[in-house]
Amino acid sequence: MLTFKLEWLRARIYHNLKSLIIKGDKLDSRTLEIELAHALNMDHCGDKNYHADAVSGDIAVSIKTIGVSPVINKTVEKSKDFHTHPGKFFSPKYTKKHDLWTNGIEVVQRRQALKDIDDVNSPAEVVGRATINGFNKMLVT
Repeated sequence: MLTFKLEWLRARIYHNLKSLIIKGDKLDSRTLEIELAHALNMDHCGDKNYHADAVSGDIAVSIKTIGVSPVINKTVEKSKDFHTHPGKFFSPKYTKKHDLWTNGIEVVQRRQALKDIDDVNSPAEVVGRATINGFNKMLVT
């Protein structure tokens, strides 16, 4: 069973954003991968294609991330908004590359099409169950 240390992850993201050295830098996806693995109480073992990014016992996960940049407030010199407010950090976002609105930062990717449900607008639990059911069907056949 996986546990998730949300407050720990928030603190680590805040720390990493605060520690950026050059204006315009952002957290790279590898750093987020490592922090997510540790937030799940897993060992990070990524950095190779076709391998899991994190493992714990008999559980292996592949973590997909996007870079996160602090918002620089122009009215206050040397001020950064590190997205400490969940409404701002996890609120809907527009992804220009895909011309798509999402419900915020997504940290789960699956490589399986879901034909029977609207996986963009369905609740996470519905998408998760459909994904697991799909994997189970693949194992049986």
